[in-house]
Amino acid sequence: MNLKRAIGASLTCAIVWVVASGCSSAEDSAQASPTEGRDETPSGHTERTAIPSAGANSAPTGAAPAPVAATLASASPPEPRAYSFGTCPVLAEGENAIQSGALGRTISIVLPPNPEGAGLVFGWHGLGDSPANFSARMDAKQKAIDGNVIVVIPKAATEIMGGLPPTWGFIGSADNDLALFDDVLACASKQWSLDRSRVYTTGFSAGGLWSTYLVMHRSEYLAAATIFSGGASDEGGFAPQFAKPARAVPVLAVSGGDGDMFMNGILQFQQLTDNLVTRLKEGGSFVIACNHGQGHSVPSGASKWAFQFLYANKWDQTDISLRATPNAPPFPSYCKWP
Repeated sequence: MNLKRAIGASLTCAIVWVVASGCSSAEDSAQASPTEGRDETPSGHTERTAIPSAGANSAPTGAAPAPVAATLASASPPEPRAYSFGTCPVLAEGENAIQSGALGRTISIVLPPNPEGAGLVFGWHGLGDSPANFSARMDAKQKAIDGNVIVVIPKAATEIMGGLPPTWGFIGSADNDLALFDDVLACASKQWSLDRSRVYTTGFSAGGLWSTYLVMHRSEYLAAATIFSGGASDEGGFAPQFAKPARAVPVLAVSGGDGDMFMNGILQFQQLTDNLVTRLKEGGSFVIACNHGQGHSVPSGASKWAFQFLYANKWDQTDISLRATPNAPPFPSYCKWP
């Protein structure tokens, strides 16, 4: 079997949220069709979503970097970069089209009852997944209401190999997806006067790797991040190469143990997560690490406590109770405090 067929076959069983144990081999996967998953049941079935394709990425070469020295010295986040196409489009609840970078992009937006002055959460789906499915699985509408945040879920557009679904810019060039983050932040800020002390990122698998990349390369804007099956490598290769963030961002890093992997170990998310946690802590970040031991999956109910972690953080402060009471509800007992 050639590499393209092997990768494509492995992805067949892991494109969307699927049930239970996944695929036994790339050959078996070629015979399987994806099955849409559901929340955990008494029989032990667990939510699952897309496994990302693998790839290295160099430092971003897109928009000019923000003045880091000024960012670190200030008591508030810097102004967003200017929208790259001049006049922002009018954004609304539901699916939106926006020109960004070198591409026309599609983003899904979920609004709270009063979006004026709300926070902003970016949600990045897994390889082969969709904004609609990702939104449903995270219960985005309720999260928007609970946290008074606008939830933005872009559609992936980075082509990696003919016949495979697009992914995010941790592989190949990051320019277009960095531009999308910058442009959405700029236009949402302009339209709704965002509380820019409450800008967050979350994602699973390919989306977790991209959220990792944003923590490293857009830390000046982020108040916190929740990363499911993401991480970074010191050597690069098939995952984002670690780069020290310009500022310490609080991170909730969730992983699934030794079985949390892509294509029989090409990407080992537990190792990537452990490395990210270690490196971020060395740089002074507040990091909670949660190994649920259920493989490449999102455990049932995790989106609730994952979003509560985000809401407990603002750009310039972390809720003191979050640091002072390790393993307090709603966090599960397998989460480890610094």
